[in-house]
Amino acid sequence: MTLQSRLLRNDPNLEAAAVRDSAHIVPGAKGEHVRKIQAALIRLDEAAITAHGSYDAKTAAAVLAYKKKRHIVNHAYQTQADDIVGKMTIARLDQELLAGEQGDDARTPRCFFPPDTQRVARRSFAGAPALVGDATADLTGFMLLADKDASLPDARSWVAKTIGKINQIEGRIARFKVYTAADIAFFDSIETHFRVGIPRVTDVQARQRLGRIRQMYVKIQRVLDAIGPGSDRVVGNPGVPDKALAPLGGFDIAGQVITIGRDFHDSNANMRAAVLVHEAGHFADASCSHAASEQPAPQGSPITDKFGTVVNPGRLDYAHLDFELHMRNAYSFAQCAMHNGLGVDKRPP
Repeated sequence: MTLQSRLLRNDPNLEAAAVRDSAHIVPGAKGEHVRKIQAALIRLDEAAITAHGSYDAKTAAAVLAYKKKRHIVNHAYQTQADDIVGKMTIARLDQELLAGEQGDDARTPRCFFPPDTQRVARRSFAGAPALVGDATADLTGFMLLADKDASLPDARSWVAKTIGKINQIEGRIARFKVYTAADIAFFDSIETHFRVGIPRVTDVQARQRLGRIRQMYVKIQRVLDAIGPGSDRVVGNPGVPDKALAPLGGFDIAGQVITIGRDFHDSNANMRAAVLVHEAGHFADASCSHAASEQPAPQGSPITDKFGTVVNPGRLDYAHLDFELHMRNAYSFAQCAMHNGLGVDKRPP
């Protein structure tokens, strides 16, 4: 059989286990295929394990519990479930994951990022061979997770700097204040990407809007902290062509994960960090969807998929979104974080 779920498909060890008894996956095994099984058990059964790629005693117990719950027994030679992942178990995992992924598609937007034009600036996974174009023929999920880990410090730094900038701007807000040209310039990184409206709105409204932006970035921080090395809230899957995918509001749903896809590997350092902030926005809050892309700069363009048309039915471009639309736009959070992190509005990255 050919596996169909995004998590399991195209993995030679898992594909083999699905058709050959000799390729069953047993306790003691190690590798990316084991990590995917662990991620599947976490997602489907909320198994109290870590997706670290080693088929240890806890993983074996989780496999056994999964099989007992579903009565997965080969009656040709056994009377009760065991802790081995064989053909029947792989088939059931794949079937359940596929059903869940199809359900996730209803709340998982496909994110459109500009082509990478600065590949020389990419950070590749640790220990990777130096190949032409910094690509590899045998890209694995572990490599994608290493790419993610290398990009997390930038993403976290950008978000922290943005929260700091919001705090500084808030400190300059005052009732009846006449803002100087220097003040207006200081507000630029937030105004460009959120249209807070300082000084056109009242000081109370300005503070409220800044507080909402800050609150969302704090949520994004939580997600970025939660998907660090060894996390079971993120998986790497070269079978997914996208840079990354995250279900809306998935952070608060047991078993939901951010998926890092193969195009993440082919992106430069700025792009990768921006992607992580963008997907963390989706994952942190179901209201953070799509309205408009920042590309092509400086006007940008509306997103016209089912998510974009719901959020932005007027099809406004990025430069003309109002505050409320920016708050529902993951591109705005990523670009504002990059702007503050790099000290310049850098579109494209």
